[in-house]
Amino acid sequence: MRRLTRVGVALALTGCPGPTPPSVVPTPAEPTQAERAQVSRQDALVAFARAYAAVRYFHPSDAAQAAEWDQVAADGVARVGTATTYAELTAALRTALRPYANGMQLWVEPDPAPPVPKPPHRRAGLVYWQHQGYEGTPISLFRPPYSSVRVTPSTRYERRFAEAPDPSRPYETALVGPLRMRLPLVLEPEEAADTPPPPPAAVDPMDLARPDVREALVIDMWAVLRHFYPYQDEVQVAWEAVLREALVNTQDDATVEDVLDSIRTLTRALVDGHARVERDGMRGLGYLPLRTECIGSEVVVTASEDPALRPGDVVVRHDGAPAFERAQQIATRLSGTSQWTRFRACTWDGARGPGGGPVTLDVERDGAEQAVQTTYARRSVMPPTRPEPFTTLTPGVLYVDLTRLSWTDLKPRLDEMAAAEGIVFDLRGYPIHNDDLLDHLMTVSEDATWMHVPRFIEPGGVPVGYADIGWNRTPSQPHIGAATAFLISPAAISYAESILSYVHTHQLGTLIGTPTAGANGDIVRHDGLAGFYIVFSGMRVTRHDGSPFHNEGVQPDIVASPTRAGVREGRDEVLELGLQTVQNARKARAAEAARASESDAR
Repeated sequence: MRRLTRVGVALALTGCPGPTPPSVVPTPAEPTQAERAQVSRQDALVAFARAYAAVRYFHPSDAAQAAEWDQVAADGVARVGTATTYAELTAALRTALRPYANGMQLWVEPDPAPPVPKPPHRRAGLVYWQHQGYEGTPISLFRPPYSSVRVTPSTRYERRFAEAPDPSRPYETALVGPLRMRLPLVLEPEEAADTPPPPPAAVDPMDLARPDVREALVIDMWAVLRHFYPYQDEVQVAWEAVLREALVNTQDDATVEDVLDSIRTLTRALVDGHARVERDGMRGLGYLPLRTECIGSEVVVTASEDPALRPGDVVVRHDGAPAFERAQQIATRLSGTSQWTRFRACTWDGARGPGGGPVTLDVERDGAEQAVQTTYARRSVMPPTRPEPFTTLTPGVLYVDLTRLSWTDLKPRLDEMAAAEGIVFDLRGYPIHNDDLLDHLMTVSEDATWMHVPRFIEPGGVPVGYADIGWNRTPSQPHIGAATAFLISPAAISYAESILSYVHTHQLGTLIGTPTAGANGDIVRHDGLAGFYIVFSGMRVTRHDGSPFHNEGVQPDIVASPTRAGVREGRDEVLELGLQTVQNARKARAAEAARASESDAR
């Protein structure tokens, strides 16, 4: 409220006209030497990113909960991006974030830190955040185990776990260089409601032509990964360096694909096979009418709907670009293990292009090259060539493809599988909700907890604990006691690896092929500015004994992979080895039974 002079008060009370009293405007303090220090634009953006992330996800004010964070991110980058000194940066951060973060304190060392505010009254109803994983945008029909709760006096019975931030210890961090921030993570209800109105919007957060909007998009994506990625123990991400690299990359983005690549700078650092970057509304993609795999250093056709292309052909050039080098380049843009990114680049992403668009493939066959004109005509990747999903390979031995048969398909055939002497299960891909099969393979109950949803109460990505989950399998009848083999490859990711971990832990069959993708843990989605979104692993998955699984995957007992000669001859060499392994196991069992019978006879 404006301070009035003594005369001014008297005039106001009597209603008499009089001179307008002068406004008293505090003289702004001169910047200190520390505040006059120069700051680069990128340093200013890093400072904003750190402050934005902490305020958005952990400051418990009413205003922060209701904020339009896309707008806050875009406006904030526009404001801090013009700062050239630490004094200007501090003022810009206050303008951008103070409306959502009452109690936020900023200072520049070596200037002294402001006094720590008096902590909230412990007996009062307090307000704070609890995050069990990252809730994000729902992407599943199943109820995920992720939730975020702002605990208040009226919602305290909805809190997810016992841990809470310490009211007497505000979060304190270095934003960039000598700039420090202190932020309360616990407020009294009156404090949570006491926030000034936000400044007027300055930037359209959909305007990708603006570099500051693209920078805001990167910062917003970085913020959620920095504080909620569950594998920060397994993957030591250099968070600041990754952010700076992505900010540099986005400066010259001219197309949507350029922007996607800039955001992939962040997801690549996760080494997470689940991680991907997309934009809502993207249409018009198609796939080649053939399937390819990288065998050695060659891109080999393994199946084809185009009569001009045959299994065993080598794609030498793809629209003039060397095909294998092109696949390697695609792999560098992806996140995950080397086996997963190689598989995706050679088989999935490498076959994708503008729907219906033409493409020229130079292929080598029998030592001669020829150019083949084809199109991106398919709506999805061409599947591999395999036997019928449920068939007899040899008398007494079944082939069961778990990537094409659901539990509804398998359940009526349980007796048939129980009567078999051998079964080759194919898990070179993603299964169809058929993990109930495990109950008919297992002989003992189990209660291992191998899925761990992290619990967060403060910034930094360090959980205070986990919600531990397992499948709690129990044997069911009829029991499948056949000699079994499971075919595996890098195409087996996530849910496939959950099933295969049971196979490995409980020795339910021989694992044949190459290592799986090494990415498990359900997925979560975050929607950012301008319709872009990211998907990443939402929980930490371990082996059943608690040891790390991420980026290691399920390893084969017997290594096997296709060869170009085998593909050309129409053979599935991994399946052949699976059949041979099962047959050898049958013979071993028969010999053991014979020896036992002779022993009983004696």
